[in-house]
Amino acid sequence: MGMSSLYYTNLPADQMKLPRKSTSISNVYKVFQPVKFYVSANTSIGDTEEIVEIDDFKGISLQHGITGVFDIEEFVGILQLEKLGNVAVIAIPPSLNYVDYMVITTGKSPKQMTAVAEFIRRIFKKRSPSSVPPVLEGKNNKDWIALDLGNMALHIFSSKARKMYDLETLWTCGAAFDDLSHEEEDAFTALLREHTFPSQKA
Repeated sequence: MGMSSLYYTNLPADQMKLPRKSTSISNVYKVFQPVKFYVSANTSIGDTEEIVEIDDFKGISLQHGITGVFDIEEFVGILQLEKLGNVAVIAIPPSLNYVDYMVITTGKSPKQMTAVAEFIRRIFKKRSPSSVPPVLEGKNNKDWIALDLGNMALHIFSSKARKMYDLETLWTCGAAFDDLSHEEEDAFTALLREHTFPSQKA
């Protein structure tokens, strides 16, 4: 397996050192018309109804990216806005014919992991309404959720599962240097492998 490049960041997306093959984007957060939702505050009969405007996508562009539905720089920024931890970006060798980037991050709780994955899926649908929306793999799993976003694959782990399965070592150093690759597979590892190594499917 070819060597991959790994980048960790807790920096703002515009200060992050990104893989060389990434396209530079001078204006990541483009001007857009936000989607508006209106709700009525609790009112009593005879009171004047109060309208409150809520924008779920505030600060996030709903325009299609340049390299895919998402561009890597802005995508990292979205994950950081959603308070996911220790974001790692791995540039995948083109010879693997998979995705351009694998993005690995850690959630604070199963509830947060699911909420962020659903939010990413909603942004995808807004940006590319004619595309088939990505499937949430592991939606009911408390330790791992994955999304195939076309040019990148997102893996959201619990802290415990991320250390246990260590995709960073597997994808940057290769299976020969990954101790877990030599252990007998359990059901979770088999599921993870199915959605991480599509070229190995029968």
